Order: sequence, then C-alpha cells, then structure tokens
Amino acid sequence: MKIEGIVSNIRYRNDESGYSVMTLVTSDSDITIVGTMPFFNEGDRIEVIGDLIYHDKYGEQLNIKNVRLKKPSDRESIIKYLSSGNIRGIGKKTAERIYNVFGKDSLDILYNNPEKLIEVEGIGKKKLEDIKLSAEETKDSRKSLEYLQGLRISYNLAMKIYNKYGENTIDIVKSNPYKLIEDIKGIGFNMADSLARNMQMESNSPFRISAGLRYVIDYEADFNGHTSLEADYLIEEAAKLLKADKNLIAAQIETDLLSGKLELVEIKEKSYVYSKGLYKAEKSVAINLAKKIKEPYIFDVSIDEDLTSYSKEQKIAIENAFENMFLVITGGPGTGKTTIINAITKILDKNDMTYALAAPTGRAAKRMQEATDSDAITIHRLIGIRPDLTIAEYNEENPIEKDYIIVDEVSMVDIYLMKSLLDAIGESTSLILVGDSDQLPSVGPGNVLSDILNSPAKSIRLKKIFRQAGESNIIVNAHRINEGKYPFLNQPDKDFFFIDTNSFGFQNTLLDLIANRLPNFYKFDPIKEIQVLSLSKKTQWGVDSINKAIQEAINKEKNFLKVNDKVFKLYDKVMQIRNNYDLRAQNYVANDDGVYNGDIGIVIEIESNEESLKVEFDDGKIVKYKKEDIRDLDLSYAITVHKSQGSEFKCVIIPMMQVAPMLLTRNLLYTGVTRAKKLVILLGDKRYIKKMVDNDKANDRNSNLSYWIREMESILADWLFIFRWQ
Repeated sequence: MKIEGIVSNIRYRNDESGYSVMTLVTSDSDITIVGTMPFFNEGDRIEVIGDLIYHDKYGEQLNIKNVRLKKPSDRESIIKYLSSGNIRGIGKKTAERIYNVFGKDSLDILYNNPEKLIEVEGIGKKKLEDIKLSAEETKDSRKSLEYLQGLRISYNLAMKIYNKYGENTIDIVKSNPYKLIEDIKGIGFNMADSLARNMQMESNSPFRISAGLRYVIDYEADFNGHTSLEADYLIEEAAKLLKADKNLIAAQIETDLLSGKLELVEIKEKSYVYSKGLYKAEKSVAINLAKKIKEPYIFDVSIDEDLTSYSKEQKIAIENAFENMFLVITGGPGTGKTTIINAITKILDKNDMTYALAAPTGRAAKRMQEATDSDAITIHRLIGIRPDLTIAEYNEENPIEKDYIIVDEVSMVDIYLMKSLLDAIGESTSLILVGDSDQLPSVGPGNVLSDILNSPAKSIRLKKIFRQAGESNIIVNAHRINEGKYPFLNQPDKDFFFIDTNSFGFQNTLLDLIANRLPNFYKFDPIKEIQVLSLSKKTQWGVDSINKAIQEAINKEKNFLKVNDKVFKLYDKVMQIRNNYDLRAQNYVANDDGVYNGDIGIVIEIESNEESLKVEFDDGKIVKYKKEDIRDLDLSYAITVHKSQGSEFKCVIIPMMQVAPMLLTRNLLYTGVTRAKKLVILLGDKRYIKKMVDNDKANDRNSNLSYWIREMESILADWLFIFRWQ
C-alpha cells in the first residue's frame, strides 16, 4: 500500500543502520511506520510504500519497502516544515517571514543558497550560522538519495550506497558507477552497466571494459570453477559481453595488469589471466602444500595397533600417516576410508597426541562424527571463520595447536577454503586429506583434490571393495559407473532399480513413489528419508518443478508463508543455499557457528504476522529466520546432485531425463549414486543412463595448482641445497 503523510514523532532511530520507528500523520489517521529509512525530521512530508502488518505488542504497523521525501508545496506546509523545530534558529514567526520573502522557493533557498536568508528580518549572522549548520546535517543524505533514486536504484540499495560513501556518494557514482560492483553487495556488472547507460557513459569507457573483464573472470569462476582463463578466451568472451573491439579489450588487460587488478602467468606457452584474489589463493595453497611436502616427519609414534585385519592398501595408508607431515587418501565408496581414519585416531589416542576431525559442511561433519565416534566439526569452525572477524581466528600468525588434522570430503573444498585451512596449520601439525577424487569437484573455483593428487604430494589410492560393501549394488554400481561400465539394474533382493517412464508419466510416477510405494514397502519417511537428486535446476524434471509438485502432493498443511515467489509450509523440507555466520541457534547445540550452504532442515514454526519461520536442522539446531534471511532458503524435497555432496540419504531418486548435454556426465551420475545408503532408483529413460556412463569428459577446469606445487617444491629444493652448502 502507498500512503502520504507528515512525520509527527520519531520514536526510535539507529543512526548507523538507518532503522527507524516513526508516527506518520495522514489525512485519515496516524500510523506507525517501521524499517530502514534516511534521516527524516519531524515535520517532513513523505510518501511511503509498504506492507500492513500486525505486531502482537505494538499493534498495526506499516513495514516500509520504499520511501521518498515529498517537498512541501503550499504556504501552510512549508511554514510548518520550517518551524518544526528540526532547523535550529527557525520558529513559526521566522518561518512566516522566510515564506513572505521567498515563497515556494523557501526550501530551495534553505538547502542550496542559505546565505540569502540574511535578507529576512530577524535573521542575523549568528542565527544564520545555526540555520546553515542544522540544514547541512540532513542535506547530503537527502540529495544523495534523491539522485540515486532518480537513477532507478531501489531505496534499500540507495541506503547501502549512501552508508558506504556518505557525502561523496554523488561524485563517486558519477565518476565511476562500476566501482559499486567492488564496494556494494548486491550490485553486479549488469546493474552497474545499466546505471552507466542511464548516465550516458561511453560504452568504450576504460571503467566499463575493466569491469567487464572482471565480470567474465568471476562468472567463469562461479559457474565453471575456473581459477584463471586463457587470455584469448577472456578477450573473446569480454568482446561478446561488452560488444567492444578486441584490441581495446586487450589494451585494457595490459592496463589492469600494470595496476595490479589482474595477474598474467605463462604456463607451457599458454597465457592465463587471473583475478588478483584467485591468483593469491592458488599461489598461497601451492606454497603451503610444497612446504608440507618437504617438511620432515617430527613425531615419534608407536604403532601398537594390530594391523593384520587390514588390507594391504589400508596398512600402507595407516603407516604413511605416521611417516609424513602431509598425506592424501582417496578412494570410492566401500574402500575403507573411514576404517583408516578410525585406525589413525586410535593410534593417536594411544600416543596421547592431539587431533581434530573436520569436513567442509555441517552434514559431512555429522557423517564423519557418526562414522568415527569422535567429535568432528566444519572447516569453518575449525579455523574460526566468524562474521565479526576480517580474517579467520586461526591463521599464519595464530596456527591451530593440534598434532594432527584430518579432513574428510576434500573433493568439496574450493581454492579459497583450502587457502584458509592451510594458513591455519603450522609447521608442527601433520595434515591428512581424505576424499573421493572421482566425485564432482567443489561448487567454488578450483579442482583442489585432483590437482593435489597430480602433484608430488604423498598419496594413497584405495581400490579394493570390501565384502560387505560388495553385497550392495549401490557400491558395486558406483564403481562400475566410475569404470565406464553399465550398472546392474533390477536384480532381485538388491538395492538399485530402474523404472521406465517418459516425460508425460514422469511426474505422476515420481509422486506415487514418494507418497505411496516407498513409504508403504520400505517404510521410508517421504519427507526426511527420500531425496530426489536432479541433474538440473530448471525444466519440468528439474529441482524447481519437482519441489513444487512434491510440496503440493505430500504436504497438506494450511499454515504457510509466502516471501517473494517462494512458498514455505509448516513441515516443509528446506535447504540453506548460502553461508550465514550470523544465524545462531535458539536452543543450545554444540558447534553453533552459523548456518551453511547445503544444511537441510524442517520448518517447525511459521509466524505469518511478523513474516518469520523456524527451521530445525539435522544437527538439532533450531534457527529463527526473519524475512530478510528467508531468501537464502529453498525447498529441498529435490536438490541438485551438486548440492548433495557431502550428504547421505536413505533413499535417492535420480531423474534420467533430457537435460543439457554438459550435465550428462559420468561423475555426475557417480556422485548422485554414492549419496544413497539403502536404495537407489533411476527414473526415466535408459538412454540417458548409457549417455552418462559413456561420457567421461567432465567439464575441465582451468586450474594450475598442480603446476604451482611443482614449481614451489622445486624452488624449496633449490633453497635447501644452497642452505646445506653455505
């Protein structure tokens, strides 16, 4: 709803955030307005757009979405504004005199040419200075916000920009709107480019081309996992984006290289361009790993454990864990990775050595803890990443004081997280990385685990499948898929099935499985124990469509909350899609360090009036979500295979339907299958199973980590040689 009125009472204002509670006098009645707003004064006439809500304690309120100052235009409102008490030195009589002299221009004179007020009877030099100072206190924010909203920037975003730049807002935006990309969360290249067009900025502006280059690099990092791009490819893609001459783009790359915005590396006669951040991260990881590889083993460990029950591969892995400061253990499902971790921790306990177990996500850490019966935490918690700290608590200056650190599910770790982890590990700490290199790489940039395995680092690859695991077709088929062999389907008394259906029958078959067949036959809880892992997000068999259909089919609750285009019902299964370190549990739980991308929970409470809900996550954590936080929640009856990494589910259903060819890959199917503990169902067309098994060409990533590790190791070896001869 839209209303207009005069601010009569400012009941609360946070000068830092701009959050305010005010009484607005309208032609009909008084109403309380709440939300983030600019610096208004009592007596200001404003236009407000917002939602009418009812607060249990404070009654009816208008929760504002947009607000703008309306200039008083008639004699009465101008005089009322001037004499409101907000402008020091102006009472009602003085206000009337000002209006008598300047009329409808009175406010423009006040804010833009206050020196002229000396012409008004009763205003001397001292009073004039008071008036000027008082007017100046609110002038900048008003002008800035009017300017930004004139550029079609939303009110909330305009407030963010002003809070960042203050009185310099207009000058900064006018000179280089692309600077907003770096400084203001929520502004990307497209928005900045739209602003620039509104301001008639030249399309070949160096600011624009530089921002376009950074956009291409960041896009390829976020969506394709590249840590760098070949120079020719970068020029080509930037030219398409900007519709600019390639020579201009090449010249701007040179300029940005000289200024330090970009980095260029020549590797095997190819030129790779990095953003500064990715270059630093990859080099830092390489240096730290090269040091670890070269470090001599410093501990005196007695292996009293009887190793005769372990396989040859497992024995080698366990022994190497006590011979190297850095070790990588990799293998597929059923190869005994967890058994090795348990053996290592048992030996560490017997030798009174300290250690920490960690994984990239809360779900993966929980699995690790259940499997080892030892405390396990997220990497974020291990290194002390917190919203109130600019760097992690544990870093190069303050390393973690543990003898050993063991990290599971390392395939999920991107280059940034690996940098933070290695920064936090000192020379006297041994590091063991465990993971499955055949799974999908991390969502973030880099191909960390595979690159390390292709470096001189000590690694053990487990291949033997143990008898118990071999009895499961989930395990057998996972390895067959990984080897490029067609999986065994629909064998009696097994746990791996294919159900044939076409695009017309897909949804009905899927819903029947979830709502009826699987709960009735296997006693699976349709919400908590059955997980659809889709290959894609869009299309009619993608995540978005499936979630809506499942929600409608199995959740009949009438209590719901709609936020933008998302609808959440009581008892819906939901997933956090971004890390949020500020969200804390309302109940006491161990390791309460925020909510992470990929955490899954159930909606247990909905407050429609205040537009909030509560979610109970798998680890028992109960978190309250306010409206602004709910945008980071999605329904999770169906999730992408990528989002499932590090998780396990009793039953997994994977649609085998037409998607983009780039998604029909072997490692995508392999990763999806390995998420299941009890049952796998492939639903759709057999042709796509074959296409995925036959396609071993996973999307290659530009990542030079293995090259850098070799380079750094070589440099360290040279240094050691020189040192020995000195």
